[in-house]
Amino acid sequence: MNDLEDLLQRNSNWATSRKNEDPEFFVANAKQQKPKYCWIGCSDSRVSPSQILDLPPGNIFVHRNIANQVSVNDINCLSVLEYAIYFLEVKHIIVCGHTGCGGVESAFNKPSSEYINPWIENILQISIDYESDLNSLSCRAERSNRLSELNVLTQIANLGNLSLVKDAWTKNTDLSLHGWIYNLSDGVLHDLTGAISSLSDLTVIRSLCAHQIRSN
Repeated sequence: MNDLEDLLQRNSNWATSRKNEDPEFFVANAKQQKPKYCWIGCSDSRVSPSQILDLPPGNIFVHRNIANQVSVNDINCLSVLEYAIYFLEVKHIIVCGHTGCGGVESAFNKPSSEYINPWIENILQISIDYESDLNSLSCRAERSNRLSELNVLTQIANLGNLSLVKDAWTKNTDLSLHGWIYNLSDGVLHDLTGAISSLSDLTVIRSLCAHQIRSN
């Protein structure tokens, strides 16, 4: 059996197992989704949101890219957010980074790449803005993980400043933003921000960026 045949067999085994546990599972799952959560995470294969949250299908609306970026120029991300906020009416948007992130590491490695370089330009700027903070840490792994945290905080600020989110808050929509970090070494998620539910709440991001936040 080749690799792809193995994947198809795993899918078949999973579908059979789900139907044996709950004969109506796929009937219910085929109906309109109504998740409470929208997840903006990294594409890293080790950080699968449904798995690390132990959630079945249908509970979380997911967008993933390298280093969990929220960019005003990324129509893919913006379309996901618009659909999540105004059509699915999610209550929580979670930006989740992780330790040992290759996209964040690229800010230190500065690879020669046609597409990765412009994508991580924002992270490069964060590393410059917080250079003294990062240099105060004793090893490369700590600096990388700290930059992952700063990146999450920056993306929460970017998210809160999008017109999609500001308009929702102006309309008193029940919507909160959350910045999390996932620790690959123990599988535990850490809340960096608490709930950000208004423009005034975004001021907490500046305070958090000004202090050391340890996720391990």
